[in-house]
Amino acid sequence: AKWTANIYDVVLDPNGGECEELTSYTYGETTPLPIPTKIGHTFGGWFDNEEFDGEAVVDIKPTDIDAKEYYAKWTANIYDVVLDPNGGECEELTSYTYGETTTLPIPTKTGYTFGGWFDNENCDGESVVDIKGTDIGAKKYYAKWTINKYLITFVNYNDEILQSGEWEFGTVPVYSGAQPEKPNDEEYSYSFDGWDTDIAEATEPAVYTALFKNAPLYYSVEYREGGAVIASPSAGVYCVIFAAYKNDILICTEVICVSFDEPGEHIVNPIMFNTYGADTVKVMLWNALDDMKPLCVSDTEILW
Repeated sequence: AKWTANIYDVVLDPNGGECEELTSYTYGETTPLPIPTKIGHTFGGWFDNEEFDGEAVVDIKPTDIDAKEYYAKWTANIYDVVLDPNGGECEELTSYTYGETTTLPIPTKTGYTFGGWFDNENCDGESVVDIKGTDIGAKKYYAKWTINKYLITFVNYNDEILQSGEWEFGTVPVYSGAQPEKPNDEEYSYSFDGWDTDIAEATEPAVYTALFKNAPLYYSVEYREGGAVIASPSAGVYCVIFAAYKNDILICTEVICVSFDEPGEHIVNPIMFNTYGADTVKVMLWNALDDMKPLCVSDTEILW
């Protein structure tokens, strides 16, 4: 008798992968099944059912008969991810799975603004927001940062802006303008006495306001050659009172109202003031008679 070994059909379903063609096998021969490939996946074997139950099939045995159909099993690859936050902080992300979109976390860094993740240390090219489902291989991303700048303003006592500009995070602002000034009023002169708060490292927008210390205005008056020499640091209207005494008894007075257009030394001469018979004379400078308090009184001038 003459026999011919049967040839049976083989169908391979690579489930999205690729493999060498195998369409039949011959009874009595061992027929290895090809190894398929699929991007981003690891081959898990051929199975004779779509549910991948049982053991994987490596080859068709010589004793097998009938047509065969095998299904490729795949497992999506998991790749390593390294995030370099460059001094910042972020949620942990150490891996991603092929076929899934993986969003990169948003890091934070005090005093800096995040500029994106990049696949190179120089942070060149386009930033990466997420790992695409089609990406493969291990990934490493570097965080890009831009240092924050804050508006620092120096203002005078009346909110006049003296200096304003941006300073980088962590730097100490320096005031380089003219020394702040505050005009004298009727009672006080003012001198710059620093800022309302200590100048600190820039960590947020800040406003520094000039402070001033005050001191009573200095006026001087001197009786000289029948008149008075008035030294006043400010312009204004004043009353000059001349007073003559005999044995500490007032015997003659005169009030002269004058207006000084500018600060400095002024000479005021009485019109009717008579020192005849007096042994001492004084001059007083008042800003208003109804204040009942002189701004300054001259030293006693002794008459001989």
